[in-house]
Amino acid sequence: GSPNRQLNSRTFGPSAVIWFTVAARRLPLNVVGLFQYIGPTLSLLLAVFLFDEPFTTTHAVTFSLIWSALGLSTVDTFTRARRQERLKLTDDAPDSGPPGG
Repeated sequence: GSPNRQLNSRTFGPSAVIWFTVAARRLPLNVVGLFQYIGPTLSLLLAVFLFDEPFTTTHAVTFSLIWSALGLSTVDTFTRARRQERLKLTDDAPDSGPPGG
């Protein structure tokens, strides 16, 4: 390869890893995990729609099952977070028992 291409790969390759690490530390782990599925999904979409790769029924079922599971996991995460927030608000509220009791 050309010297410029080698210089760019040496410069920007580690930079991308560092940026990812910094971002990953600031995001919840479930969000980082979900992002890990975006790259392969984009690759699949490019392969099918841009390069006319075959997309069989088996591929469609598998793809649907994976993303359905991710959707269920995401809904569960938000439901649990909302429930914990409600419990926290209930615990922080003053006791509404009888006065003087």
